[in-house]
This record gives sequence, structure tokens and C-alpha cells, in this order.
Amino acid sequence: MLPFYIAYEKGDYMPNFKHHITSGILLFPVYYLVFSIVFTLLFDHYPLFNNNELIFSFLLFVIGTDLPDVDHDLSIINKIFRILIVIFSVYYLFEYEYLLRHITNIDDFLIYNIIIIYLGIILGYAFGIVFNSLTRHRGAWHKIHTGIIIGIILFLLNTKFKIEIRIFYSLSLISGFYVHLLLDKYIKIK
Repeated sequence: MLPFYIAYEKGDYMPNFKHHITSGILLFPVYYLVFSIVFTLLFDHYPLFNNNELIFSFLLFVIGTDLPDVDHDLSIINKIFRILIVIFSVYYLFEYEYLLRHITNIDDFLIYNIIIIYLGIILGYAFGIVFNSLTRHRGAWHKIHTGIIIGIILFLLNTKFKIEIRIFYSLSLISGFYVHLLLDKYIKIK
């Protein structure tokens, strides 16, 4: 059996990473067209996004097309997700390091920074293990409401952007997420 295929019945397989990502790449222009038409009808003006905003939306859409498989510990998206957890753990420890500086009395910045980095790595690794132990494949990450929750979280985290960009980004991720669910439900590969 090929890796990352999930057997339906004898000879039938669900779409894998390659199918999900390829679908995301090919369907993003359709999403962008539909978003632009609906936006124009609702707000009486065409949404204007710069190249960076379009590329980031494209990235979110494509990531969304494989995001539900983050609950499968052998999937590529799970491995990327766990690396990101480690990176964000280190980042946020540095963001709030002033709290740790008061607890520890280490004056040497080099030693202190190395301790923060290793602590972030340990925390991130532990969060990844906990995440994998709490999730099961085809569980909560393959539900319609999960896509909406993730989109809302993305919308709330992007406070520095204009409202139309926040909506565009959130809907990009949600739409990609739903492409994954539709492919899993309706496509069987022999």
C-alpha cells in the first residue's frame, strides 16, 4: 500500500497529501474569483489585494486543503505542525521572557537566551506529543465546525490587517479546509 493512503474498501483509497495539495493549488483561482464576485456584490467595490496578500491567501488555502489531516501522526502536515509548535513555543517564550527574567536571576544574556531556546523546544515538543495523544484521525479535525473555529481564530489573531484582508485570509483557510473534507467524502481512488 502506498504511504498516506487510507483504504476504503479493497482497491479503493482516499485522497492523500498530493491530491489535497494539488486540489488546493488548482482550486485557489476559483475561490479567489468567487470571493471577489461576492465581495463586490456585498460592498459595491472590487476587493483590491496586493501581491503579498494574494500569495499569503493562496498559501492559507493550500495549507487548508491538507489541514484536517493534522490529526494523523504520520501525515506531512502533522510533522510541519509539530515543528511550528516548537518554533512558536520558542518565539512566545522570548515574547514573554521579561516574566521569566524576574523568576531567574541569570545575568548572562547568552546563557539566558540558550535556556529560553531549550525550554521552548522542550515545551513545543511536549505540546506536540500531547496534541497527537489527544487527537485521533478522522476525529474532530474532520468536522465542519472545526474549519469555522480555525477561521475565526485566524480572523481574531490578524488584528493588524484591514477587515477585508482578515476576512479574505480566514475564508481562504476555511475554504481550503472544506475542499479537503469534500475530497475525502466524495473521491475514491483506485
